[in-house]
Amino acid sequence: MKSAKAAAEKRCRLSAVWSFLLFTSCLHAQTVNNVRVQQLQTGSHPVEVLYDLAAAPPEGAYVALTFSLSAAGPPTVLPRTAELSGDVGRGVPNGANKRILWNAPAGTCATVFATVWATGCTLSVAPSSRSFPISGGGGTFTVTTSQTPCSWTASSNADWIAVTSGSTGSGTQNVTYAVNSNPGPARSGTITVAGQVVTIDQAGGTDEITVSLPGGVALVLVRIPAGTFLMGSPGAEAGRVADEVSHPVTLTRDFYMGKTEVTQKQWRAVMGSTNAGCGTFGDGDNYPIYCVSWNDIAGAGGFLEKLNSHLSSTGQPGAGAFRLPSEAEWERAARAQTQTRFSFGDAAGASGSCGGSPSADPHVWWCGNSSSGTQPVALKLPNAFGLYDMHGNVAEWCQDRYGSYPAAAVTDPPGPLTGTVRVLRGGSWFLDLGLCRSAVRDYEGPNFRSGSIGFRLARSL
Repeated sequence: MKSAKAAAEKRCRLSAVWSFLLFTSCLHAQTVNNVRVQQLQTGSHPVEVLYDLAAAPPEGAYVALTFSLSAAGPPTVLPRTAELSGDVGRGVPNGANKRILWNAPAGTCATVFATVWATGCTLSVAPSSRSFPISGGGGTFTVTTSQTPCSWTASSNADWIAVTSGSTGSGTQNVTYAVNSNPGPARSGTITVAGQVVTIDQAGGTDEITVSLPGGVALVLVRIPAGTFLMGSPGAEAGRVADEVSHPVTLTRDFYMGKTEVTQKQWRAVMGSTNAGCGTFGDGDNYPIYCVSWNDIAGAGGFLEKLNSHLSSTGQPGAGAFRLPSEAEWERAARAQTQTRFSFGDAAGASGSCGGSPSADPHVWWCGNSSSGTQPVALKLPNAFGLYDMHGNVAEWCQDRYGSYPAAAVTDPPGPLTGTVRVLRGGSWFLDLGLCRSAVRDYEGPNFRSGSIGFRLARSL
């Protein structure tokens, strides 16, 4: 390793001492010499760095800058990629008088120390693209470097994409980011890491639809984007069951999913009364309907038949398109672009009991916090798709018959074509927290009713 320091001229806006640190790969030994720094008089706050570079690899060196408030301190001033120009980033060739221009933010008047890294390491990002619904959400990608150290900075080019952690690094690590909800048309932005680009696409248009049930009762559904995800759970997931075989699933069409579980008020509006015979486990307009079988919903004369008939007779869109979700659609909606145990994270240490869990409590009704019954819908936080109670409260019927998962990738899976029992997903107020995970599967016969089983609707576009 070699280093060189050069004192900057003092200007009204910036006084700086710049130190150049050199990192080498096994095959090349880049050298930085003849460092010169000054603040230019032109522009708003431009700072110029000149240096000579030698012994870079054929593909060029990777050059980056970080800044600290003391010579020995950690980097605290991190220039955005958009603030830097010139001989910085990937592919810088050998030569004299290499130039970096930093458009320093206003108010940068304190003495700062800058470290310039020159290295022959290679860097990649994965996944390099991601799509989000109108409601936004969070994402993660991995920066992989061929060696450590290999300094880099992740920066967004859009104010609706915020890097929330891992914005700088000197080796392989994850970067997380958040995407705001989209009030307008479809849009696209990027996060750039040392010249490598992660593209973020976000849908625009109508994110929610509202259906008017008999009596003017509203039912709201949220649009869920098509895409590919891993269905099931990895072998090391806490609480995992053998039937959760992880496999890639592609859904080729967007669909709508009920924002909440169907409530007792919504059920009465369509069916005229609530079912009885399962006991009392929470009563009120905004409590989820329970004690309903699969046949009560999807069978002849059931909720779906009457709902679609009502929509047709009142001229509302979607008549004939309302249904129960497939099991794959349910998990896609529940995960909301995540692969953790729950849509909000792993809730580590909370799997086989009715004990408390501070990380899960804002999101889930389970036997540890439900007071032995259902709770009104939408009291807990929604997932990134804007859906409430996908974990817990009542278990939810799916359209599919229950059967073994395939190990290979599948597209738009309809579930087994034969069988007698139907799938239930999401866990319930009656079960341990670990049984409310995104991947957990359950099943019952189509005439089975319980005080912990309800449903939510899906609708084809």
